[in-house]
Amino acid sequence: NLCLRSSCCHRGFAGSAVRLGGAEEDEAFGENGQLKLVRQRRGGSLQLHFSGVPLCLLPGEKPDCIFQYGPKEPRAFEVDIMCLLWVYWTPPEEEEDEEESIEDEPLMPQGMLWVAANKDDVPEEAKPVTGVLVCRKALNPELELDGTSLGPFKVRRSDVTMAPATPAEADD
Repeated sequence: NLCLRSSCCHRGFAGSAVRLGGAEEDEAFGENGQLKLVRQRRGGSLQLHFSGVPLCLLPGEKPDCIFQYGPKEPRAFEVDIMCLLWVYWTPPEEEEDEEESIEDEPLMPQGMLWVAANKDDVPEEAKPVTGVLVCRKALNPELELDGTSLGPFKVRRSDVTMAPATPAEADD
């Protein structure tokens, strides 16, 4: 089997496909991110070209990779898709009839904190956040948010194991 799944939740990537070796057509991955493959009995190499996945999410940010395999190992070829997150806050909508505060205490800034997995979901009024994003099962469990960027922040599970894939070099 060939598996193309996200590194954060191990789900398939909708709309993804792969072209095997010298094949003329792409083969689509199932909803579970798997595709059945036929292997050469003595082992060999498997050349893959992925489509339907943004390059920034693929290993080495390249659509091509090569797997070397033996007669029995590895049992499955796994390609880990990076998880990108945007972390931001949006200020509250201003009310026109805002009453003046009787007390002289400074007010804490109000707003809404958001986490998005799609850049298109980040609104224009989004502001960067200062703090720490904690993902206990991530390879880097604490992500420092310095207030200068909305993202994308790369997140990868710590328990993901990769098969020996090598990004293919482009022919110049």
